[in-house]
Amino acid sequence: MSLQDVVQLLAICCKCSLHRKRENFHFFKIFPFLLLSGFAKKTFIPFNKTFGENFKQGCVIDIDLEEQAVALESGEVVHFSHLILGTGSSGPFPGKFGEPVTMENAIQMYEGLVEKIRAAPRIVVVGGGSAGVEMAAEVKTDYPAKEVTLVHSKIPLADDQLLPSVRQGLKEILLGKGVQLQLGQRVTNLHDLILNETQPDMRILTDKGLEITADLVICCTGIKVNSSAYSRAFRKFSSLLV
Repeated sequence: MSLQDVVQLLAICCKCSLHRKRENFHFFKIFPFLLLSGFAKKTFIPFNKTFGENFKQGCVIDIDLEEQAVALESGEVVHFSHLILGTGSSGPFPGKFGEPVTMENAIQMYEGLVEKIRAAPRIVVVGGGSAGVEMAAEVKTDYPAKEVTLVHSKIPLADDQLLPSVRQGLKEILLGKGVQLQLGQRVTNLHDLILNETQPDMRILTDKGLEITADLVICCTGIKVNSSAYSRAFRKFSSLLV
């Protein structure tokens, strides 16, 4: 269930509840501004203060459609008359948080990343989707003297839903800022690298034989749909209609 859904249901006096694994909503759409010191705290909305008793923190592990019930990791079972799925996505930091963290810890993580970006003269961004493009552009804009390289497994940048002219325009903007683009290449030793930490002279290897030396590697890949809550309930269907 999304924030907008809850607000609309409350407005028409429906009894509803928002179930989330995390205690706050992170407004990821303004991701690049997180590189500004002190800005991260403006991107979090605490659920408890916003929805009060209509918010229940917990991880949904199963949905029983016949019994109209949701099972939480704690063992609690919550019944419903109507169910709205808004499970979002998951992925690595800085785009997402792999595990639930408090708002205070999340802010500290972003503030720490800002300091590491400032300290690293050579930065590699892995992943040329929207988040990776924004990250590379913002770093190069704020710190033009830094060597910034973007590695992407595909030739076109950003999301497939964008017009080809828009994707080409993004490429030209990055090149104009001085970002080095390594397109159509995958990083082969990503799991061996220390991500989001300043480490002098790290070697980034690609499947095309390229070797890049960097002092900071930021991963902007691996965003996946959160389907664990409903995968078993809808297993008999070949797909979920949305």
